[in-house]
Amino acid sequence: RHTHGGYGCNFNTCNENELQEYLIKIKRHGVVGIVPTIMTDDIKVINNQIKLLKKIKSKGAKILGIHLEGPFINSLKSGIHPQKHILLPSIENLAKIDTENVKILTYAPELDTDGSFLEELLKRQIIPSIGHSNATYDQASKVFENGADQITHLFNALPSIHHREPGVVTAALNNDNIYVEIIADLEHIHKSIIEIILKLKPKEKILLVSDSLPISHSNLKETIFGGQKIFYNGNKATSKNGVIAGSTLFLDDIYKKTSDFIKFRDFIGYSSFNIAKSLGIQGYGKIEIGIEYENTTLWNKN
Repeated sequence: RHTHGGYGCNFNTCNENELQEYLIKIKRHGVVGIVPTIMTDDIKVINNQIKLLKKIKSKGAKILGIHLEGPFINSLKSGIHPQKHILLPSIENLAKIDTENVKILTYAPELDTDGSFLEELLKRQIIPSIGHSNATYDQASKVFENGADQITHLFNALPSIHHREPGVVTAALNNDNIYVEIIADLEHIHKSIIEIILKLKPKEKILLVSDSLPISHSNLKETIFGGQKIFYNGNKATSKNGVIAGSTLFLDDIYKKTSDFIKFRDFIGYSSFNIAKSLGIQGYGKIEIGIEYENTTLWNKN
């Protein structure tokens, strides 16, 4: 649902051979279906990569759609995204992109002042996900009321919780109907914060994602990501200015780091079952050896 690649493959720059190799290798990690993420970039690059992802005949994990993380984000919360390619969320700008296979689009709703961009996403059956946003509590709550129900990597590239000025994070934690992505690599979010999220949110609304980088499971110590050099120090990947990029782990790696406080059964629910449900995809998100998770009973079994 949220991965930028791995094994040296970057979904913003990869060719067909690199993509095919990644799709084969990722299955070794228990991943049978992905929604590859394309980050903020030049529109031509975005469309070229969408075209590649659409036409690939995968010999490994299946591509279940595409996640566009940007370019319709807030420059104040751009993180590692190149600011020169950020666009305002408008129907006119959206029309520049081939969205036929786009499943999720991360955007900053506070810049969609009249709500027409959100309305267009819903019309195209694209899942709107709030991310890289500076939205206030009221702005986020209004967007939730109008059809958005997901947050991209909660806490990361979003305003921190403030006791007098609650923002989008507080709005998401306060609303039991909102899905929240968590990068649980213990680099993006402290263990104690993850534990708070697990206590506050309904189990069926928690989405564990890798947000893995092309550098993940490669021999690379540095790479170009978002148009700039990213350095890997053995634990996390950052820009030269210390801005953290995506994760260097896949989901099975993340389980190894969180198994002391997240039960295996719950981890499968958060990282697989809930992902499939949030995407509205059938036939994924369950383990069929020994036990099968059903929609109505996953979180009721002991």
